Amino acid sequence: MKLIKKKIDSIKKLEQSYWGEIDKQREKLSSIDSNLERKFEYVFPKNLFSLIYGCIDGAVIIRHSEINKNDQTQVQFFDIRLEKLLNELPIPYKDGRVVNFSTVVKLGVGSSLRAGKLKFGEDIEFLNFQIAVFKYSLTGKNEIIENLANVIDDIKLALLGMNFDIQHEEESTPKQERQSILDNLIVLKTKFDELLNTSSKEEELQVFLKEYPIVIQPYSKIFPKQKLGDDFITDFVITNTLEQGIKYTFVEIEKASMPIFTKNGEFTAEFNHANNQTLDWDFWLEQNIDYLRKKLIGLESPKFLIIAGRSTNFDDNNRARLRTWNRRQNNTEFLTFDDISVKLGELIINLQAVRV
Repeated sequence: MKLIKKKIDSIKKLEQSYWGEIDKQREKLSSIDSNLERKFEYVFPKNLFSLIYGCIDGAVIIRHSEINKNDQTQVQFFDIRLEKLLNELPIPYKDGRVVNFSTVVKLGVGSSLRAGKLKFGEDIEFLNFQIAVFKYSLTGKNEIIENLANVIDDIKLALLGMNFDIQHEEESTPKQERQSILDNLIVLKTKFDELLNTSSKEEELQVFLKEYPIVIQPYSKIFPKQKLGDDFITDFVITNTLEQGIKYTFVEIEKASMPIFTKNGEFTAEFNHANNQTLDWDFWLEQNIDYLRKKLIGLESPKFLIIAGRSTNFDDNNRARLRTWNRRQNNTEFLTFDDISVKLGELIINLQAVRV
């Protein structure tokens, strides 16, 4: 019994940590753009109360906003097996009533449900309702702890959904939401690869990346056509919302036909020109950073990204030389259009591999 109660206590601490991480992310998004925080609030409401039911062999987490408690996370222990609890699962309501959840939805181990609104009869309505059912693992590795510890994955999914402007349905599961995002990413990759392989107009690729910068950095806030005084203008600036602090990346997009290497394996004049462009930006920022901080809150030491050329015709020496060049840069990265396609494909594969 002591061991089981210790597991439940660990779950409570992780639940509190979960919402603590979300509060940190909310604060950061607010500092970048208040509109981001409002969108984030739709996925991760502030006022949720968490109730953890611990049983002999598993646990249930219930989150909703229709109850007022001083302690946001509470634990109740039942000296019964999880299956028995699920047969008569009690959910407290704000007026003191208790709802038998099992009369509406039958849950089993591994079940999860998220609903913006959930009705019980005519006069009981839960807002922002979430529930998940877990069993303690026989290996000693607690499945529910693994789930709660993956808060960053939850935040990544929310940010992806925000970038696609995907609105959560009133009743949907994390699996359905992930699939919706995956479907959008697959469509984007298909379009991008078609342009990459068939487009005769170079500017179409550049326009595509400017229209869908999520292809370059999935978890971002985008500032298009950011001017650096009267001297320079970037294609756009990306703020990576998952970085510690606020990190900005200034992006320069060149043509896909731009040659990267000469026949002798040296970097071309076009490559060096693109690199010098970011040097000019960096120099300008050093002289004028206070001016730009009025537009880009928290700007300190930005990074620079150049996207140009193709790598399909690279030999091993070309690839090694470009990798070495990127490794030696303090604040600049060079990617080909093919690299962008590969990174997008890897994101899709990673999302497909995640068990929900």
